Amino acid sequence: MKKPPMMFRVVVVGMVIVVGACVIAGQGVGHAAQAVQTPPLPARPQPPIDWIGTYTAEGSSPTGTYTATMAIVQHGQAYEVQWTFPNGDGMVGVGFLYNGDLVVGYTGGGPGVIVYHVVARTPLTLEGRWTGWGFDTVSPERAVKGPPAARAQR
Repeated sequence: MKKPPMMFRVVVVGMVIVVGACVIAGQGVGHAAQAVQTPPLPARPQPPIDWIGTYTAEGSSPTGTYTATMAIVQHGQAYEVQWTFPNGDGMVGVGFLYNGDLVVGYTGGGPGVIVYHVVARTPLTLEGRWTGWGFDTVSPERAVKGPPAARAQR
């Protein structure tokens, strides 16, 4: 009977060593198969978020629901945020990016804070959680970039 080629014997011996090491380490044979698999390709980096623009914001508070037009302007590493409500009232805030979220302190009817997290890129959609002076709860807000008419045409 003819002997298998030398390379075949080296591969078989190597696999036996890997499986044996996994069994001895208590990992089982399943981990031996995983150890020889190719790792997945790294995720393609996303382009940076363009926060600047006009948004339609809708949310709720302990006293009811609201809508507002929200504008974000960048000043270096800081962001200015302005909310204008249908009755003409408004609020203004200043914030910065932290771990990919926009954190904003605001005033107008009392001080407060809101944190926006990106949930969709097209159109840019932000989920916010906010609270203000005098409230003992955290309330939701959703802001979608672009005026309502422009979003309806997409």
